[in-house]
Amino acid sequence: MKPFPGHIFLLLALVAMLSSCEVEFSPNADYKETPVVYCVLNQDEDTTWVRVERCYLTEGDIYSPGVVSDSINYPANSLNVMLVAKRDGVQVGDTMRFAYTERDHVEGNFASAAQPLYFLPSRGLLLDDCTYELWISKRATGEVIASATTSLVSRFCDYFHDYDNYSTTVIQKPSNSFKFVGENCDITWTPLHNARYYQPVVRFYYGVGGDTLSIDVPCPTLTSSPNISQVSSVGCHLSRSSFLFYLEQHLDKTPKSYLRLVDIVLTACNEDLYAYLYMTSNGSSQSQQTYTNIKGGLGVFGARRTNFVKTMQSDDNLKPNVGLKWWLLHGIDCGFM
Repeated sequence: MKPFPGHIFLLLALVAMLSSCEVEFSPNADYKETPVVYCVLNQDEDTTWVRVERCYLTEGDIYSPGVVSDSINYPANSLNVMLVAKRDGVQVGDTMRFAYTERDHVEGNFASAAQPLYFLPSRGLLLDDCTYELWISKRATGEVIASATTSLVSRFCDYFHDYDNYSTTVIQKPSNSFKFVGENCDITWTPLHNARYYQPVVRFYYGVGGDTLSIDVPCPTLTSSPNISQVSSVGCHLSRSSFLFYLEQHLDKTPKSYLRLVDIVLTACNEDLYAYLYMTSNGSSQSQQTYTNIKGGLGVFGARRTNFVKTMQSDDNLKPNVGLKWWLLHGIDCGFM
Protein backbone atom coordinates (compact mmCIF):
# COMPACT_ATOMS: atom_id res chain seq x y z
CA MET A 1 0.00 0.00 0.00
CA LYS A 2 2.05 -2.09 -8.64
CA PRO A 3 3.83 -1.73 -5.13
CA PHE A 4 1.57 0.75 -3.36
CA PRO A 5 0.80 3.88 -5.48
CA GLY A 6 -1.90 6.40 -4.72
CA HIS A 7 -5.17 5.10 -3.19
CA ILE A 8 -3.87 1.51 -2.94
CA PHE A 9 -2.83 2.30 0.65
CA LEU A 10 -6.44 2.22 1.76
CA LEU A 11 -7.35 -0.61 -0.62
CA LEU A 12 -4.66 -2.90 0.82
CA ALA A 13 -5.82 -2.13 4.32
CA LEU A 14 -9.38 -3.12 3.45
CA VAL A 15 -8.28 -6.28 1.60
CA ALA A 16 -6.10 -7.36 4.50
CA MET A 17 -8.98 -6.69 6.84
CA LEU A 18 -10.95 -9.47 5.14
CA SER A 19 -8.07 -11.86 4.68
CA SER A 20 -5.76 -11.74 7.69
CA CYS A 21 -6.50 -11.92 11.39
CA GLU A 22 -3.88 -13.25 13.76
CA VAL A 23 -3.79 -12.95 17.52
CA GLU A 24 -2.69 -15.26 20.30
CA PHE A 25 -5.55 -17.29 21.80
CA SER A 26 -5.62 -20.03 24.35
CA PRO A 27 -7.95 -22.81 23.13
CA ASN A 28 -9.20 -23.28 26.68
CA ALA A 29 -9.72 -19.59 27.45
CA ASP A 30 -13.13 -18.02 27.89
CA TYR A 31 -14.74 -16.57 24.78
CA LYS A 32 -13.44 -13.09 23.99
CA GLU A 33 -14.44 -10.86 21.13
CA THR A 34 -11.56 -8.96 19.50
CA PRO A 35 -12.25 -5.70 17.61
CA VAL A 36 -10.57 -5.21 14.23
CA VAL A 37 -10.14 -1.55 13.27
CA TYR A 38 -8.90 0.16 10.09
CA CYS A 39 -8.57 3.91 9.62
CA VAL A 40 -6.25 6.00 7.42
CA LEU A 41 -6.06 9.78 7.92
CA ASN A 42 -5.46 12.11 5.00
CA GLN A 43 -5.97 15.82 5.59
CA ASP A 44 -6.51 16.42 1.84
CA GLU A 45 -9.55 14.16 1.58
CA ASP A 46 -13.12 15.26 2.26
CA THR A 47 -14.03 12.32 4.48
CA THR A 48 -12.28 10.04 6.96
CA TRP A 49 -13.59 6.47 7.16
CA VAL A 50 -13.32 3.89 9.93
CA ARG A 51 -14.06 0.20 9.50
CA VAL A 52 -14.76 -1.73 12.71
CA GLU A 53 -15.47 -5.46 12.81
CA ARG A 54 -14.65 -8.33 15.17
CA CYS A 55 -12.92 -11.68 15.14
CA TYR A 56 -12.82 -14.61 17.56
CA LEU A 57 -12.27 -18.36 17.70
CA THR A 58 -15.10 -20.65 16.82
CA GLU A 59 -15.60 -24.40 16.64
CA GLY A 60 -15.68 -26.19 13.30
CA ASP A 61 -14.98 -24.57 9.94
CA ILE A 62 -13.02 -21.36 10.55
CA TYR A 63 -14.45 -19.77 7.40
CA SER A 64 -18.09 -20.21 8.35
CA PRO A 65 -18.42 -17.11 10.57
CA GLY A 66 -16.90 -14.94 7.86
CA VAL A 67 -19.89 -15.35 5.57
CA VAL A 68 -22.36 -14.29 8.26
CA SER A 69 -22.60 -10.53 8.73
CA ASP A 70 -23.75 -10.87 12.35
CA SER A 71 -20.60 -12.82 13.16
CA ILE A 72 -18.08 -10.23 11.98
CA ASN A 73 -20.03 -6.95 12.28
CA TYR A 74 -21.10 -5.06 15.36
CA PRO A 75 -24.82 -4.19 15.43
CA ALA A 76 -25.74 -0.93 13.71
CA ASN A 77 -25.12 2.16 15.84
CA SER A 78 -23.85 0.09 18.76
CA LEU A 79 -20.46 1.84 18.87
CA ASN A 80 -19.16 5.33 19.51
CA VAL A 81 -16.23 6.17 17.22
CA MET A 82 -14.35 9.34 18.16
CA LEU A 83 -11.25 11.23 17.01
CA VAL A 84 -9.30 13.55 19.30
CA ALA A 85 -6.54 15.98 18.24
CA LYS A 86 -3.74 16.67 20.70
CA ARG A 87 -0.81 19.06 20.69
CA ASP A 88 1.89 18.47 23.31
CA GLY A 89 -0.49 16.13 25.13
CA VAL A 90 -3.30 18.72 25.39
CA GLN A 91 -6.56 18.27 23.47
CA VAL A 92 -7.11 20.76 20.64
CA GLY A 93 -10.72 21.58 19.74
CA ASP A 94 -13.76 19.42 20.32
CA THR A 95 -13.94 15.65 20.15
CA MET A 96 -14.89 14.64 16.58
CA ARG A 97 -17.60 11.99 16.39
CA PHE A 98 -18.11 9.65 13.46
CA ALA A 99 -21.55 8.86 12.02
CA TYR A 100 -22.73 5.37 11.03
CA THR A 101 -23.47 4.33 7.46
CA GLU A 102 -23.46 1.23 5.26
CA ARG A 103 -21.79 0.63 1.91
CA ASP A 104 -22.29 -2.14 -0.62
CA HIS A 105 -19.65 -4.85 -0.69
CA VAL A 106 -18.81 -7.10 -3.64
CA GLU A 107 -19.59 -10.77 -3.33
CA GLY A 108 -16.81 -13.13 -2.38
CA ASN A 109 -15.70 -15.56 0.30
CA PHE A 110 -16.82 -13.24 3.06
CA ALA A 111 -20.10 -11.62 3.99
CA SER A 112 -21.37 -9.70 0.96
CA ALA A 113 -24.21 -7.81 2.61
CA ALA A 114 -23.91 -4.05 3.10
CA GLN A 115 -20.86 -3.32 5.22
CA PRO A 116 -21.01 -0.96 8.22
CA LEU A 117 -18.66 2.01 8.22
CA TYR A 118 -18.20 5.13 10.30
CA PHE A 119 -17.46 8.43 8.59
CA LEU A 120 -16.41 11.97 9.47
CA PRO A 121 -16.47 14.99 7.07
CA SER A 122 -12.91 16.00 8.00
CA ARG A 123 -11.67 18.39 5.30
CA GLY A 124 -10.12 21.36 7.09
CA LEU A 125 -10.37 19.72 10.53
CA LEU A 126 -7.09 17.76 10.57
CA LEU A 127 -4.16 19.89 11.74
CA ASP A 128 -0.63 19.13 10.55
CA ASP A 129 1.05 19.70 13.91
CA CYS A 130 -1.25 17.50 16.00
CA THR A 131 -1.26 13.83 16.92
CA TYR A 132 -4.58 11.99 16.70
CA GLU A 133 -6.21 9.49 19.01
CA LEU A 134 -8.94 7.16 17.81
CA TRP A 135 -11.35 5.86 20.48
CA ILE A 136 -14.01 3.18 20.02
CA SER A 137 -16.46 2.35 22.79
CA LYS A 138 -19.72 0.46 23.23
CA ARG A 139 -22.65 2.83 23.29
CA ALA A 140 -24.66 0.82 25.81
CA THR A 141 -21.98 0.62 28.50
CA GLY A 142 -19.36 3.24 27.58
CA GLU A 143 -16.66 0.55 27.68
CA VAL A 144 -13.66 1.45 25.51
CA ILE A 145 -12.91 -1.59 23.36
CA ALA A 146 -10.13 -0.18 21.15
CA SER A 147 -7.89 2.87 20.83
CA ALA A 148 -4.88 4.01 18.81
CA THR A 149 -2.63 7.01 18.16
CA THR A 150 -0.97 8.27 14.98
CA SER A 151 0.48 11.44 13.42
CA LEU A 152 -0.25 13.05 10.06
CA VAL A 153 2.11 13.15 7.11
CA SER A 154 2.69 16.88 6.66
CA ARG A 155 4.96 19.73 5.79
CA PHE A 156 4.86 22.63 8.19
CA CYS A 157 4.39 25.80 6.15
CA ASP A 158 2.15 28.85 6.10
CA TYR A 159 0.38 27.91 2.89
CA PHE A 160 -0.38 24.23 3.32
CA HIS A 161 -3.99 24.84 2.22
CA ASP A 162 -2.74 26.23 -1.12
CA TYR A 163 -2.60 22.84 -2.83
CA ASP A 164 -1.05 23.97 -6.14
CA ASN A 165 1.85 25.79 -4.48
CA TYR A 166 2.18 23.01 -1.93
CA SER A 167 2.73 20.36 -4.61
CA THR A 168 5.06 22.57 -6.63
CA THR A 169 7.35 23.28 -3.70
CA VAL A 170 7.40 19.68 -2.47
CA ILE A 171 8.48 18.14 -5.81
CA GLN A 172 11.88 19.66 -6.64
CA LYS A 173 12.98 17.65 -9.69
CA PRO A 174 12.33 17.50 -12.53
CA SER A 175 11.99 21.27 -12.18
CA ASN A 176 10.76 22.31 -15.64
CA SER A 177 10.63 19.34 -17.99
CA PHE A 178 10.67 15.54 -17.84
CA LYS A 179 13.70 14.18 -19.65
CA PHE A 180 16.50 11.69 -19.27
CA VAL A 181 20.01 13.02 -18.83
CA GLY A 182 22.16 10.11 -19.85
CA GLU A 183 20.35 6.98 -18.65
CA ASN A 184 18.44 8.47 -15.71
CA CYS A 185 15.83 11.02 -14.80
CA ASP A 186 16.30 12.36 -11.27
CA ILE A 187 13.14 12.79 -9.20
CA THR A 188 13.58 14.56 -5.87
CA TRP A 189 11.28 16.12 -3.32
CA THR A 190 11.27 17.90 0.01
CA PRO A 191 10.96 15.39 2.88
CA LEU A 192 7.59 15.40 4.59
CA HIS A 193 7.19 15.40 8.35
CA ASN A 194 6.36 11.90 9.69
CA ALA A 195 6.70 10.34 6.21
CA ARG A 196 8.35 6.91 6.31
CA TYR A 197 7.63 5.56 2.83
CA TYR A 198 7.41 7.38 -0.53
CA GLN A 199 5.95 6.14 -3.81
CA PRO A 200 6.62 8.38 -6.83
CA VAL A 201 4.89 7.72 -10.14
CA VAL A 202 5.26 9.25 -13.62
CA ARG A 203 1.81 9.71 -15.17
CA PHE A 204 2.49 9.68 -18.91
CA TYR A 205 -0.20 11.12 -21.22
CA TYR A 206 -0.83 10.05 -24.82
CA GLY A 207 -3.56 10.49 -27.41
CA VAL A 208 -5.74 7.87 -29.10
CA GLY A 209 -8.10 9.36 -31.66
CA GLY A 210 -9.49 12.42 -29.97
CA ASP A 211 -9.08 11.07 -26.44
CA THR A 212 -6.35 11.83 -23.91
CA LEU A 213 -5.30 8.75 -21.97
CA SER A 214 -2.59 8.12 -19.38
CA ILE A 215 -0.54 5.35 -17.87
CA ASP A 216 1.18 5.39 -14.47
CA VAL A 217 4.82 4.30 -14.61
CA PRO A 218 6.08 3.35 -11.12
CA CYS A 219 9.41 4.76 -9.95
CA PRO A 220 11.72 3.25 -7.32
CA THR A 221 10.15 3.60 -3.89
CA LEU A 222 11.99 5.11 -0.96
CA THR A 223 12.00 4.53 2.77
CA SER A 224 13.29 7.48 4.74
CA SER A 225 13.65 8.85 8.22
CA PRO A 226 10.38 10.48 9.33
CA ASN A 227 12.42 13.35 10.82
CA ILE A 228 12.07 16.19 8.31
CA SER A 229 14.94 18.19 9.82
CA GLN A 230 17.65 15.67 8.94
CA VAL A 231 17.90 16.28 5.16
CA SER A 232 16.83 18.97 2.68
CA SER A 233 15.79 16.61 -0.13
CA VAL A 234 15.27 12.93 -0.91
CA GLY A 235 14.62 11.17 -4.17
CA CYS A 236 15.22 8.40 -6.67
CA HIS A 237 16.54 7.74 -10.16
CA LEU A 238 14.16 6.48 -12.87
CA SER A 239 16.12 4.75 -15.61
CA ARG A 240 15.17 5.32 -19.23
CA SER A 241 15.33 1.60 -19.97
CA SER A 242 12.87 0.70 -17.21
CA PHE A 243 10.56 3.58 -18.18
CA LEU A 244 10.48 2.51 -21.84
CA PHE A 245 10.16 -1.17 -20.97
CA TYR A 246 7.15 -0.47 -18.73
CA LEU A 247 5.44 1.51 -21.50
CA GLU A 248 6.13 -1.18 -24.07
CA GLN A 249 4.71 -3.87 -21.78
CA HIS A 250 1.55 -1.96 -20.80
CA LEU A 251 0.56 -0.05 -23.93
CA ASP A 252 -1.10 -1.88 -26.81
CA LYS A 253 -0.06 -1.15 -30.38
CA THR A 254 -3.08 1.00 -31.17
CA PRO A 255 -1.88 4.01 -33.19
CA LYS A 256 -1.28 6.80 -30.70
CA SER A 257 0.20 10.28 -30.55
CA TYR A 258 2.87 11.76 -28.31
CA LEU A 259 1.33 14.50 -26.14
CA ARG A 260 4.50 15.81 -24.44
CA LEU A 261 2.86 15.99 -21.04
CA VAL A 262 3.55 14.15 -17.77
CA ASP A 263 2.61 14.45 -14.11
CA ILE A 264 4.95 13.55 -11.29
CA VAL A 265 2.69 12.06 -8.60
CA LEU A 266 4.02 11.52 -5.09
CA THR A 267 2.35 9.45 -2.38
CA ALA A 268 3.66 9.04 1.16
CA CYS A 269 2.60 7.25 4.33
CA ASN A 270 3.67 7.38 7.98
CA GLU A 271 5.45 4.77 10.08
CA ASP A 272 2.27 3.10 11.35
CA LEU A 273 0.82 2.47 7.89
CA TYR A 274 4.19 1.51 6.43
CA ALA A 275 4.77 -1.09 9.16
CA TYR A 276 1.36 -2.59 8.51
CA LEU A 277 1.87 -2.72 4.74
CA TYR A 278 5.34 -4.20 5.13
CA MET A 279 4.21 -6.93 7.52
CA THR A 280 1.23 -7.91 5.34
CA SER A 281 3.01 -7.79 1.97
CA ASN A 282 3.84 -11.04 0.21
CA GLY A 283 7.49 -10.06 -0.03
CA SER A 284 7.99 -9.71 3.70
CA SER A 285 9.85 -12.44 5.56
CA GLN A 286 7.53 -11.60 8.46
CA SER A 287 4.35 -12.07 6.41
CA GLN A 288 3.02 -14.74 8.78
CA GLN A 289 2.83 -12.15 11.54
CA THR A 290 0.30 -9.35 11.82
CA TYR A 291 1.27 -5.81 12.71
CA THR A 292 -1.21 -3.80 14.76
CA ASN A 293 -1.10 -0.50 16.60
CA ILE A 294 -4.68 -0.91 17.87
CA LYS A 295 -4.72 -1.16 21.66
CA GLY A 296 -7.29 -3.78 22.65
CA GLY A 297 -7.65 -5.17 19.14
CA LEU A 298 -6.14 -5.65 15.70
CA GLY A 299 -5.74 -3.49 12.61
CA VAL A 300 -4.04 -0.22 11.84
CA PHE A 301 -4.55 3.49 12.45
CA GLY A 302 -2.19 5.39 10.13
CA ALA A 303 -1.83 8.35 7.80
CA ARG A 304 -0.96 9.05 4.16
CA ARG A 305 -0.74 11.89 1.63
CA THR A 306 -1.69 11.50 -2.03
CA ASN A 307 -2.21 14.96 -3.51
CA PHE A 308 1.34 15.92 -4.53
CA VAL A 309 1.21 16.36 -8.31
CA LYS A 310 3.49 18.43 -10.53
CA THR A 311 2.62 18.81 -14.22
CA MET A 312 5.36 19.46 -16.79
CA GLN A 313 6.35 19.09 -20.42
CA SER A 314 8.29 16.00 -21.48
CA ASP A 315 11.29 15.88 -23.81
CA ASP A 316 10.42 16.15 -27.53
CA ASN A 317 14.00 15.78 -28.72
CA LEU A 318 14.29 13.71 -31.90
CA LYS A 319 18.06 13.15 -31.67
CA PRO A 320 18.62 9.40 -32.28
CA ASN A 321 19.15 7.35 -29.10
CA VAL A 322 18.91 10.50 -26.98
CA GLY A 323 15.55 12.27 -27.01
CA LEU A 324 12.49 10.75 -25.36
CA LYS A 325 10.34 11.44 -28.41
CA TRP A 326 12.84 9.58 -30.61
CA TRP A 327 12.75 6.57 -28.30
CA LEU A 328 8.94 6.53 -28.34
CA LEU A 329 8.80 6.78 -32.14
CA HIS A 330 11.72 4.53 -33.02
CA GLY A 331 13.13 2.80 -29.96
CA ILE A 332 10.14 0.79 -28.78
CA ASP A 333 7.20 -0.86 -30.49
CA CYS A 334 4.06 0.44 -28.82
CA GLY A 335 2.21 2.28 -31.57
CA PHE A 336 3.47 5.88 -31.44
CA MET A 337 3.28 7.69 -34.77
